[in-house]
Amino acid sequence: MSATIDEIFDAEAARVALVALFGMVPSYEPLEDDRVRISPDVAVLSRDRAARLLASMPKPLICYAETVNGVLEVTCELLAEVADDERFERTASADDREDLFEEIVDRYGEDDTLLIGAFGRGESAFVSLASARRWLRDYEIEYATSRADDANNPKMRSNPVYDEALRHGAKGILQFESLAAHVATIDGADFLFPLPASASPEDRRRVERSFMEMAKHLLLEINEADELAAVERDLVERSEIPADSAENYSSHGDVYVHKVIASQMRKFFERRELPAECAAFIDACRGE
Repeated sequence: MSATIDEIFDAEAARVALVALFGMVPSYEPLEDDRVRISPDVAVLSRDRAARLLASMPKPLICYAETVNGVLEVTCELLAEVADDERFERTASADDREDLFEEIVDRYGEDDTLLIGAFGRGESAFVSLASARRWLRDYEIEYATSRADDANNPKMRSNPVYDEALRHGAKGILQFESLAAHVATIDGADFLFPLPASASPEDRRRVERSFMEMAKHLLLEINEADELAAVERDLVERSEIPADSAENYSSHGDVYVHKVIASQMRKFFERRELPAECAAFIDACRGE
């Protein structure tokens, strides 16, 4: 029996979501080919089977990914099950993305069959604009940066991603990138990460100083959050506040961002001794 249009859109939207999830993984972290685990399922799946599982799940979903022993570990949460305050923030974020394809539509017209190429960490998918919009509707990929562009952008000629998109006849491009692909210094500079070989010694010193300052600041935040959580647990145990008022002060988002920064520090100082503050921060991240 042939698939319905909705089933095709769902399958292609899930494939874009998987490309985005691969795109979350820093370029320097080991990642085995074709091995995906979608929590809480313990089975390791191929990309195709993982995409089919994502397509079958209730929507809309909020998803993120990280690597565990080289396997892409995906966690998804149904939007309806997210706390009210977080749901408001995430719905607002989705609203901000509504114009992701606006420039492409302005140039080529409102044509659902326009081909869009999605790219992230060595993965690619080519889907219709209608399917890309289905992805936008049904998935929020947390902590990954995304951007849309015209595949014929004259400033991007000879860019391998754009070349591949054009070879497939794609009019638009979706690119997904890890938060770890850049590092911002405390003095406001932004660098590609890992730093390219052309980075000057002064640039490397700026990044090193920033990592050390970040480690001290974030370690203080983690410790304060732990102390607040301990006080709250004590108040609950003494029945001075209701049990359902307890909150986790170390938010899910903070924990993920901390892990990304810790991975950047490990990469930056590899084959060198970690500064004490960075080592302490990385240890605190393991305990979060």
